[in-house]
Amino acid sequence: MCRTSGNLKRYANYMKTRFTILNISAILFIFGCIIFSVFNYQELSKEEGWGIVAMIGLIGIGTLLLGIDFLIQRLFTKKWVINTIGGIIFLITALLILKN
Repeated sequence: MCRTSGNLKRYANYMKTRFTILNISAILFIFGCIIFSVFNYQELSKEEGWGIVAMIGLIGIGTLLLGIDFLIQRLFTKKWVINTIGGIIFLITALLILKN
């Protein structure tokens, strides 16, 4: 067995991401934004297209949530801690989006 195969296995274990509350919620949020944009394109593109810009911003928020989830999974190892922190972050984000 060569020396690099051990490093490769360690790297493969490091890069594994698990499904979490924040991960799944962010993916569903992004898909929801894309589907809404496709079906309501005519309405969103009125008045200089600011609706499309808003949808791109919301997709950016979803992408940011995926990045935060990735960092949380790197910092913590216990799944219940990861899901609790991710759930709180998603609830706060959802409330801030729905507030406006």
